[in-house]
Amino acid sequence: MLYTGIEKVLVQGIGFAQGVVLARLLRPEDFGLAAMLGIFLGVGAALAESGLGMAYVVYGRNSRRVFWWNVGIGAAIYLTLALSAPFIADFYGEPVLKPLLCVMGLGVVLNAASVLGNARLQRERRFGMLSSVNVTTTLVAFLAAVVLALFGWGVWAIAWMGVVGALLRLAALAATKSLKFATDDDGDFRKMLGYGLKLTLSGLIHTAYMNSYNLIVGRMFSPAAVGLFSRGQRWAALPTDVVNDSVGRVALPDMAQGRKGAKAYLLLNALLLWPMLALLWLFADAVVGFVLGSAWIECVPYIRILLVGVMFTPITNISLQYIRAKGRGDLVLVTDAIKKPIQIGLLAAGAFMLSFGWSGQGVLLLCWVKVASDIVEAATDMAVAFRLRYSDAPKWKKEPIDLVYCWCNGKAFESLEKCRFSNNGELYYSIKSVDRFAPWFRTIWIFVNDGTEIPTWLSSHPKVRIAKHSKVIPAKYLPLYNAVSIEFWLWAIPGLSERFVYANDDMFLGRKTSPRQFFARDGRAICRYCNGEMDFGGSYRAELENNRAFMKEHSDGLSDEWQKAIYRAPHHNMDACIKSSMREFCERFPKVLEEAGAAKFRSYEQLQRDVFSLWAMATGKGVFRLRKRILPPRWESLAYGLEDAWGYKILERKRPYMFCLNDTESSTDEHRRIAAEWLKGQ
Repeated sequence: MLYTGIEKVLVQGIGFAQGVVLARLLRPEDFGLAAMLGIFLGVGAALAESGLGMAYVVYGRNSRRVFWWNVGIGAAIYLTLALSAPFIADFYGEPVLKPLLCVMGLGVVLNAASVLGNARLQRERRFGMLSSVNVTTTLVAFLAAVVLALFGWGVWAIAWMGVVGALLRLAALAATKSLKFATDDDGDFRKMLGYGLKLTLSGLIHTAYMNSYNLIVGRMFSPAAVGLFSRGQRWAALPTDVVNDSVGRVALPDMAQGRKGAKAYLLLNALLLWPMLALLWLFADAVVGFVLGSAWIECVPYIRILLVGVMFTPITNISLQYIRAKGRGDLVLVTDAIKKPIQIGLLAAGAFMLSFGWSGQGVLLLCWVKVASDIVEAATDMAVAFRLRYSDAPKWKKEPIDLVYCWCNGKAFESLEKCRFSNNGELYYSIKSVDRFAPWFRTIWIFVNDGTEIPTWLSSHPKVRIAKHSKVIPAKYLPLYNAVSIEFWLWAIPGLSERFVYANDDMFLGRKTSPRQFFARDGRAICRYCNGEMDFGGSYRAELENNRAFMKEHSDGLSDEWQKAIYRAPHHNMDACIKSSMREFCERFPKVLEEAGAAKFRSYEQLQRDVFSLWAMATGKGVFRLRKRILPPRWESLAYGLEDAWGYKILERKRPYMFCLNDTESSTDEHRRIAAEWLKGQ
């Protein structure tokens, strides 16, 4: 974002200087002549690109075919433009358009040859290099145009500026080796081409529609009016060129590769763009008069009207990027099929009104038509994106999710560590918090030793099912008193859902939650870890270090995602689990299950259930995440010992999604009484 943002600011700065300098050296008529060719050059550029740049960003395959396809189509487009030039000149009644189109059309071929280089730098996130290329070539091309304008070349300065910029960009991309073909990138080119052509068709429709405003103004008004209107459009688009393009460029590969979601980018896009629009609207007359001169002051009302529609462009930008990132070129066409007839109808209504006496305020009327069109576009794109998001929901979201507790009632065992088996009524309040904040759990499993007495309030709960150790754990390992060992058998509970959440009875929910608090959009388990490094000792520290030593020995060839947690402790709270991943681990390493799953008491040598999270991350079924703040004062997860009296005040103020009141070796009966009273009051 930083590289791209700097690039856009610099390029816009160069463009701003370009507009100032060339506006003083050239006439509005010169800009109007160049604008008249915009629709033809835009269509040609879209056809030559064929959407393969975006397809390469999404799929990353077929570099050789992408390059030669673009070059071949670009050459064919140039030939078509050259042959059509006489007819276009006759249509506008401007003979100079014939040679002008032949020169400006060269940029179509050169830009087509640059498609692969741009796309590769974007996909590989080499935004610094891409930004350097774009800034340098834009600056040199502008300087060339200024020199030509000073020597009286008029509109030809604009024409050659585009050609010089395209030629320099192609040379610079070749120097970065981004045009080099990969040797192992064969793939389904037909799929990429189909995706790209759908985007191309959409781009053609959009380009034709956008340039139709200039066509109508050019047909019904003078070249000067076209110049003023196009300048108004350009100035209204200045903030979007910086913000929307910058955010969109980073958002596409990020969303395509699953790094970020659309919501974050939409918020960022709007927060960056809207203040700029407000400032430009307030000071448009002063800025235009000072920068461009009095000859251009007539475009100020156009700018202010058009800015109203530009407010809605973040929605359009991120919605379309989301649809493209999902590889749904067909849905991009669906948005066009919905919105373009409405937009064309609005434009036709505007043109009809112009032909019946509204010509005095005709350009202003077209500006308001453009605002209405922007609103229609944003609403349509957002609706289709939402439909895609929810209709394309992963299958796992339709599957049940269970909750599992390991529990004893405090009467079953005697232990030197009273905290391991004491019962302060936490389970009652934990389940109450689940009923209140997570009613989507299908079943609440209570995993208990056969000798555990089940109270009536628990056995009568409609979602609770009791899973006894003897029905899950082989008899030769029973009885088990070690919670760490018992946790190695959770996956074997008969009837347990594929995705489930594991909790101790001292863990609670503090806010309304959804499955997305525990599972990523693609269904992977979210494995939360503490922000700081492990700064404690004891058997728990030893168990975690044993887990990491085990993974170092056995994770060869697997994903390195688990290593993000190598110096961190798991957050002490409810955790997401994948049953098949846990089963796979136990079946692959039966010796671990034999030792860790059978130890009757905790020791410094055994593994701990955190190894399941490390394994899930190593095999692509888990995703690492630090415990974090969501929005002040909300936290995802907090944990305190019963002896931490100050912790209750923080919990009341922060209201985290999950919290734990841990009964530790330092906890006394008085601490347990205070905790029970506090829970009762919640």
